[in-house]
Order: sequence, then structure tokens, then C-alpha cells
Amino acid sequence: MFPGGDLIRIVNLQRTADLLTVTGECELVSQDEAALDLYITAASKENARSNTDASQRLMVRKGKGQFILKHPNPYAAMPHVTFYSTGKNGPGKPFGGIYFGTHDEAAASKRMKLSYAAL
Repeated sequence: MFPGGDLIRIVNLQRTADLLTVTGECELVSQDEAALDLYITAASKENARSNTDASQRLMVRKGKGQFILKHPNPYAAMPHVTFYSTGKNGPGKPFGGIYFGTHDEAAASKRMKLSYAAL
């Protein structure tokens, strides 16, 4: 789900018990800048983990670019790379992302209501 021509493309991912590394390309069209974050969304709050590492976030500017994001200590849930606003639309508001993972994780993401991500 990407408004205004924005794009996130995953080129490679590596996942071990200790690290999830996602390499990709992005194009930001709809805003001048944004945060590009790698998070894992748990289906329930009991399974959620809130520790965030600096390697999970990258600030990007309008245009095309490449990224490498890392999530230490990944867990079974729904990983995603998502754009977050930094300006007038409300800092931290998600406005486009891509979920991925195992077959079960990807299937679970299809059941999510992602209307919160619309600007």
C-alpha cells in the first residue's frame, strides 16, 4: 500500500535467530522526507517486543535510494518496512509499507486492517 507513487522494494533479506537484515530500494515521492523503519508487528500485545535499535531506522529524502535495515533479535510475527512521516502530516504517522516473512507471517499480514496508514 503506497500513496502518491512511493515505493519500497525488498531486494534481499537474511534472517538468523539473532538478526534480520533487509536490503532494498525505495522511492519517496509524496513527501520531502520520511523515516524508513524495519519493525515486527505482533498479532497480540503479549507477543510484542518494544526495544528499538538505531539500525532499524533510516531517514530518507524525496527521490530514489537504497537501504539496509537491521532488526536485532527478530521474533515470529509480521516484519515490515514502512515509511513514517516526519512533518506536517503528523510525526511518526505510517503512510506506506510492505509486510513480508514466512508463509504464515505473510498470510497473517493480509488479515490486518491497514487503513491507519492512509494519509
